[in-house]
Amino acid sequence: MAHAPTRRRGRLIRIVALAAGGLVVLAVAAVAVLVATFDPNSYKPQIVAAVQSATGRELNIGGRIGLSISLQPTLEVSDVSFSNPPGFSRPQMATLHKLELQLALVPLLSRQIQIARLVLEQPDILLETSAQGQSNWQFAPAGAPPAASSGNAAAAAPPVIALSSLRIEGGTIALRNAAGQTTTFGLTRLAAAAASPDAPLHLTVDATYNATPVGLTADTGPLSALMGSGGSPWPVKLAITAASAKFSVDGTVAQPAAGRGLALAVTADIPDLAALSPLAGAPLPPLKAIAAQLKLADADGGNTIAASDLKLSLPKLDLAGSASFKRGTRPMITANLSGKQIDLDALKAPLPAGTPAKPAAPAVRSGHVIPDTRLPLDALRQTDADVQLAVDDLLTGGQDYKTVKLHLLAKDGKLTLDPAGVATPGGQVDVKLTMDANPAAPPVTLTLRAPSLALQTLLKALGKPGYASGTLELRADLRGAGDSPHAIAASLDGGIGAAVAKGEIDSQVLGGLMSSLLKNTQINQLASKTGMSALNCFALRLDASHGAGTLRALKLDSSTLGLDGTGGMNFGSETLDMHFKPTVGVAGTNVATPVIVTGTFADPSIKPDAVGLVTGNAGTAAKLALGASTGGLALIAGSAIEKKLSGDPCAEPLALARFSSPPAAGSQPGGTAPAASPPQGKPSTGPVSTLKSLFQ
Repeated sequence: MAHAPTRRRGRLIRIVALAAGGLVVLAVAAVAVLVATFDPNSYKPQIVAAVQSATGRELNIGGRIGLSISLQPTLEVSDVSFSNPPGFSRPQMATLHKLELQLALVPLLSRQIQIARLVLEQPDILLETSAQGQSNWQFAPAGAPPAASSGNAAAAAPPVIALSSLRIEGGTIALRNAAGQTTTFGLTRLAAAAASPDAPLHLTVDATYNATPVGLTADTGPLSALMGSGGSPWPVKLAITAASAKFSVDGTVAQPAAGRGLALAVTADIPDLAALSPLAGAPLPPLKAIAAQLKLADADGGNTIAASDLKLSLPKLDLAGSASFKRGTRPMITANLSGKQIDLDALKAPLPAGTPAKPAAPAVRSGHVIPDTRLPLDALRQTDADVQLAVDDLLTGGQDYKTVKLHLLAKDGKLTLDPAGVATPGGQVDVKLTMDANPAAPPVTLTLRAPSLALQTLLKALGKPGYASGTLELRADLRGAGDSPHAIAASLDGGIGAAVAKGEIDSQVLGGLMSSLLKNTQINQLASKTGMSALNCFALRLDASHGAGTLRALKLDSSTLGLDGTGGMNFGSETLDMHFKPTVGVAGTNVATPVIVTGTFADPSIKPDAVGLVTGNAGTAAKLALGASTGGLALIAGSAIEKKLSGDPCAEPLALARFSSPPAAGSQPGGTAPAASPPQGKPSTGPVSTLKSLFQ
């Protein structure tokens, strides 16, 4: 009897188990019947409405919908398009041939759209930023207010969209910026995966651009942060390969959706720049072994982009430094670059010859030799800049230039170039330039200092034969105002000086330089001497006042020929009024053939100076006649007296050319007097000049 209750309990358990099993079978059967009879296509309107509610965008499903039911149901759809918000370049953000979507159901309860897997076949995706700065990958629920009210912030917030796995096969992805510039990539394959919605994303891409294969691998922050729901900086690490070139980006982006808060290290290794021509859309020069690196950051809410630790190296070139660009009503460009060596000849050697330029339309000629072309002053009025460049060794044109220094400062329409200096093969040259583009006639100043240029070396550096030797001294202090070179010249004030004391000059070159002045004269026959002539001095001093230039000194004294000049020119009307006195030695004395140069810069007129011919050679003729009658004794004595009384004929012109005071009588030939303020007015006439005139 004791076993009866036990047997009854056993039968009860079996009955319950059978009942439970039957219920499970019935449930499974019911689900099977539901799956077999459920048609997801009848829910297209609800699906479209749900997407509209979640993203604020319209989803269009042209093909059939397939659905497999599970805790992560899989949805298959064909012929799909997803709309753009208003104000973008085309109606659809994306279209695709087929979509496969596996969605987690449980996260939907907490307004999280967790996509376990997304497969796109042959998509056409356009990611773009509107002119107002809005990106089409930022989603907002339909009918949501621009900003959530304080009492219902959670309800107004858009759902969190997370993507665990993405695969794209075939199709195109295009990027369009706010300026309307579009870059399109043909996709072979794209794969992206993340362990969880908040885990880092790994991305690989095989694509083509202009028929050039491009590969990309990336490890970034979670896609949820890219969509705008993250708060910490978004890490990014990219590696790109194209045509054997390698590029890398490593760092963070604080606001990835807006492209702001950059803190990135960028490197590039380019074996052959020409191989990237298809990617650039234009022929690139065949430069080899290019390496570059920089750190990229922004500030002021993304308004300033700065590149620091910048390094660029090629064979025969290296540059380092920093640069930045600041947006605003007055953009600001800053750069501080330095290099040990830049060999422009080596860089230009592999470059192909340029395509012959098409004949330009004939310019409207003003009749002026000095151009009337307006200077590009608008850029100076609209943009500020602070650019510094220092190069230890610059090679160009077969010549070596040392210690190149340049500092360009543009602020509020005012430009200063100071310093601007270079040690040329001939010597040091320093320039300072200022300009103020704000007035209608912008004032300009220019100073130039080249106190010791090796003339022969300088000529060779300029590609000219070394037909002269000696030390050239150059100086200029000029001021003007205008918006074109001609306008500036027409208002020119200041002075220019050039001086050479002791040297040599090719006699034929000297004769050629004077051929126009000596034409049709007997003296011209004496200018055909070959070989080098001793150059005692060359001196030029031209002063300008309100566009009118006056020759304060023009003196060339050599063992073959001589030249003195007076008069001047007008830079505004471009007219000439100058008197030249070429001379040549005859029988131990000088014979002059004065000429007058008039006309214009474009069409000068040269004619003999009859008055100057008579007065200039009267003393010479008398000395020759006296010498003939005395057997030459008087001629020798007269020449000795002239030389003694005249002193050094080069001293005064050289002093003027050097912006110095004329030396005292009896100073050494070619000596340099102490510097003084530029003399004003015509050269003074002293006792020495008076005595010299007695013998001319």
